Amino acid sequence: MNRFRLRLIYNLFIILIALLIGFFYFPSAQSQFAFLVSGIGFFLTLGFIIPKSKRNLRMGFMIAFFLTFSMVFAISYFK
Repeated sequence: MNRFRLRLIYNLFIILIALLIGFFYFPSAQSQFAFLVSGIGFFLTLGFIIPKSKRNLRMGFMIAFFLTFSMVFAISYFK
């Protein structure tokens, strides 16, 4: 396996573990942090999969990341 596949598998594994921790400890602050980590990891993995994309697509990913991060942070902080 090359480094790209190993890193992709590692990223997806970490996201899956964070989601499982989030579902297992759902009503606690630990689950909210795990969901935050998995959300950030998802967008970092998207950036890893599509490194040489057009400017509009990268801007769309950045806006989606900012909105998702803001919503998850607001839900975690104000709950």
